[in-house]
Amino acid sequence: DLKIVSGGEAMTHDLVEQLLPRCCELYNYYGPTETTICSTGTRILNPEGRITIGKPFDNNQVFILDKNNMLLPVGVSGELAIGGEGVSKGYLNRPELNAEKFIQFGHWGIIYKTGDVARLLPDGNIQLFGRTDNQVKLRGYRIELGEIESRLAGVPGVRDAVVKVHKFGDNDDRLVAFLNADPGFKPSKDEIASILSKDLNSYMIPSYYQVSDGFPYLQNGKINRKGLEFKFAESDLDSSTQKSNLLPENEIEKILFGKWSEMLKISNFSVTDNFFDMGGNSLLAIKLANFISSEFNIELKALIIFEHPTIKSQSEYVSGNKEEKSQLQNSKIDDRMSSRKNINFRKLRG
Repeated sequence: DLKIVSGGEAMTHDLVEQLLPRCCELYNYYGPTETTICSTGTRILNPEGRITIGKPFDNNQVFILDKNNMLLPVGVSGELAIGGEGVSKGYLNRPELNAEKFIQFGHWGIIYKTGDVARLLPDGNIQLFGRTDNQVKLRGYRIELGEIESRLAGVPGVRDAVVKVHKFGDNDDRLVAFLNADPGFKPSKDEIASILSKDLNSYMIPSYYQVSDGFPYLQNGKINRKGLEFKFAESDLDSSTQKSNLLPENEIEKILFGKWSEMLKISNFSVTDNFFDMGGNSLLAIKLANFISSEFNIELKALIIFEHPTIKSQSEYVSGNKEEKSQLQNSKIDDRMSSRKNINFRKLRG
């Protein structure tokens, strides 16, 4: 007969699985102190379903804003702001912070910008992703890590997820994901990417995944993010295309295979795997194009890597380009020889 209300921290699927069997009703409430603790809420029924913070309570309004404090449409992530009777008068003796956080919003009056990232769903419920201060900029894109983590937590078998930016080298930063998963969890990278791509852009899909059966936690019960260290030896999720295990068949493929392995920091892949699915990005595509141009003495732009993202297709492109170049050179030689014969013939006639 116990009713449980959870608040103060983000509710996870792992927590839902533990609480539901122990109560008759489970609720997820949300609201910062600045708006009198509780502003939204919903009942949680399914441990496998999407976790939301529900809809606003009576006399509360919720807004999803962009960086210019303009309303965002349904389904688009932005900063969560709250208006209504619960909004406080502000912080004591903090005029600058008040001006930043408590803003006039049309006829709604003063609303409070929470600093949390969320989106409004078509059914009116609100899905929370994390903090705006958990935002990173990667290759020109602003990325909310909490949004990726929330989607990963919805992958069957994943209890918790943490996403970080890992530096692999100069100008080579990539997203890596740490998954606290059930025993035996072993989906392919392609399967995870397929799930994430339903809601996320391609530049938000992690390049690597590190799976464990537990995370380090701080004394306050929060995940110790700094204690999560990415290690290639433990990043062993395979791409589904790797099962074919197609190895290089010619010298060009062998050279490209070696370069891919060096750039992507992996060794177990196929000549038919996609460069970008394996962790490649636009910067690495430029480096790869420059390498191919230098190695095979052909002119190749980075765009070709996008058009030919596998070793097999890149090898065919290089072979075709070299053959075309050879034919062109032979044609020029033939033209020069023909020209010399004509000159000699005219000399003889003279």
